[in-house]
Amino acid sequence: MIAMQGIAAVVGGILLNLAFGGLYAFSVMVPALESTGAMTRADTAMVFALSTSSFMTGVWACSRVWRYRSAHAVSALAGIGAAAGLLLCAWQASLGVLVVGYSGIYGFCAGIGYALSLASLAQVTLKYPGRATGIVVAAFAAGSVCWAQGFRRAIDQVGVPATLLYSAGAVVTLAMAAAVALWFAKAGNPARQPDSPARREHEPHVHAAGRSQVSALTLWLVFFGVASAGLTVIGQALQIIGSHELDVFVGVSIVALAGGANGIGRLIGGAVADRSSSWVLLGLPLVLTVAALTLLLVGGSPASAYFAVLTIASMYGWCSAAIPVAVLINYGEQRFSEVYGRVFTAWGAAGLIAPWASGWAYAHQGHYKSSFAALALVSLIAIASLGLQRRRLHVITPSDKPELRV
Repeated sequence: MIAMQGIAAVVGGILLNLAFGGLYAFSVMVPALESTGAMTRADTAMVFALSTSSFMTGVWACSRVWRYRSAHAVSALAGIGAAAGLLLCAWQASLGVLVVGYSGIYGFCAGIGYALSLASLAQVTLKYPGRATGIVVAAFAAGSVCWAQGFRRAIDQVGVPATLLYSAGAVVTLAMAAAVALWFAKAGNPARQPDSPARREHEPHVHAAGRSQVSALTLWLVFFGVASAGLTVIGQALQIIGSHELDVFVGVSIVALAGGANGIGRLIGGAVADRSSSWVLLGLPLVLTVAALTLLLVGGSPASAYFAVLTIASMYGWCSAAIPVAVLINYGEQRFSEVYGRVFTAWGAAGLIAPWASGWAYAHQGHYKSSFAALALVSLIAIASLGLQRRRLHVITPSDKPELRV
């Protein structure tokens, strides 16, 4: 029964991320929206930028919503809310309506759904929680690909309003299916669930008395460092590579390869989480990110530039899976939603600051060298924070060390 509940939670998480992955497929609608003459490129860029901010807010708010509703109820409400936002956009795809309906309502509900897909995993017993997390977060990337293909074909056939109308139906259907899976998994509010041997076995590395190995601030710095580099290279891969001839070099666009590396990194990061300590899980992507940024900074062959970009993209995917597992290991299931919501603001800050700052630097300097150096410095600060915290733990006296829950 416990195994079936775990499978149901994973299925529910996959369905939620497939439902809300369309948030990242907005660029497919941009040409059609701009062709009407009512919106400019700056307008459509603002719609997507605001949607990512709303997404981050939804992730942060999930734990607060979950205090009053069960997981399956939150899933259903998020689906209904997202569908309402899309229906509003279908009614009138103007800038103001898109900001309210797509950026605000849809983005916020997508954030709640994404956070719920991870928080529900923390409430069930899983033999390999890292692998399960990797699969669930990879589903969000897969969902964005599926929605992008669907949007492209639907817009060509029926136009933007009808596409948004059909999308609303698809989102609410997937969210309701996820609600059924989460109901079966019985992933409820952790504050209302009694303790049990199965629940204690589920978190064998969590320390007693609320003490943890890695602080929330360090987790924030790790996520901010890797996400800053990852979002920058994924968003500006073509400009960083700087040569269209490289498409011929490997036969596939660097943009497509970076997206694939991001998805593969999520699966690998989740798998590694089941077999390594928090220090390896968090330290390795930071070290590899710094090494890849250094490779881009010093320059080299086209092959080395490709390798560096793909390494950074895969490490970003790695951390997308590793961070929620690290929060679970260090803070336990009862505090997971609360702490993860705070740590996830690092992703929002990275998305708002790093790509824009790198683009601004390129516009004024004609190259990305200062951006690569700054991004490497941010990751080095995170490495220093991780290392200092580990060193402090090593000098704790035996009587002060937290006992492991087994």
